[in-house]
Amino acid sequence: MSQILVQYLLTCFQGQVEQTFFDDLMTYDVLNGQWNTLEAKGSSRPSARSGHAAVLIQTPKPMSQGSHKRLADEAFGMLIFGGWDGENVNNDIFILEMVRSHEQKVDEIEAEWRSLETNGAPPSPRACSCCVVLHHPNKVSLKNY
Repeated sequence: MSQILVQYLLTCFQGQVEQTFFDDLMTYDVLNGQWNTLEAKGSSRPSARSGHAAVLIQTPKPMSQGSHKRLADEAFGMLIFGGWDGENVNNDIFILEMVRSHEQKVDEIEAEWRSLETNGAPPSPRACSCCVVLHHPNKVSLKNY
């Protein structure tokens, strides 16, 4: 499982329990102790997996459908890289773009998955790696152990 925390909202992309892999999304509101399922749009989404790396990022563009951002809205994203899906170790990259309006309830966040097209030679497939953002919102560093 991977998580990102934005203010008081924890967003989780599920992982693995024993031999079962999950691809569902959950949010946890730290202020009221409430868990919610997060439904995300998008036909390009990561397969169920574990051992993937995740990091909080600024979303590179507004969501493609249904989002009419206002100045009060917050846009953020979770970048997912690699992981093990039970058959393969992956080196794919996905972004879960999220928009939260200050006028909406926490469980009404708009979310959309999309795959990220890259240039150059990608890192080899890997699991159990980590991601960090280093001083530049558009650059992510990957590290294996």
